[in-house]
Amino acid sequence: MWAQPFPLELVSPYVPACVTPPRVLRRTIPEGDAGTFATLEAMEEVVQGSVCVALTRHFAGHIVNGARSTDARARALKNWLTPRYRFAPDPLELEVITAPDLQLCQYQTYGFLSGDCDDLAVTVAALGALAGLAPRFVVIALEPGGPFEHVWTELETESGWIEFDLVALVQGLAPAQHGTRRAVKILRL
Repeated sequence: MWAQPFPLELVSPYVPACVTPPRVLRRTIPEGDAGTFATLEAMEEVVQGSVCVALTRHFAGHIVNGARSTDARARALKNWLTPRYRFAPDPLELEVITAPDLQLCQYQTYGFLSGDCDDLAVTVAALGALAGLAPRFVVIALEPGGPFEHVWTELETESGWIEFDLVALVQGLAPAQHGTRRAVKILRL
């Protein structure tokens, strides 16, 4: 689709040796914080596989093409994703994590990406890693003593960690960093 391939191996130290990406992960997730951390591990697994998929690599290169600094690459990703993302909740009583390449296939077909916060978080993490930006997941509890219930990705740039909480942005919500409890998961890519 785009004329120039993107030299990802020159840009990103955050791309692991390629593994076959998981298409569907089926697991029992425990309740409470243990379930949150199990979900973060599953999300990391999805990202690890997705950075090896040609479509994900192609989109990352296209989106950040010409952006030299890490700040410019993060801005390019945010500017590309924000108008193309639509919030769609998971089915009741089911946690679904959609791989970034499937999100990007949806974009090619329908012109938008959709999903809940974890779907967007894995897509941002994969595209960010391919653009040479270290990703991490941030989860928060919105109520004091409550369960973790929201996640987003932050990407590291020369200016520091840049928040990609597009769910809050797209839905016009207050920034999520005002949660009462917060945990961070650095991705091992």
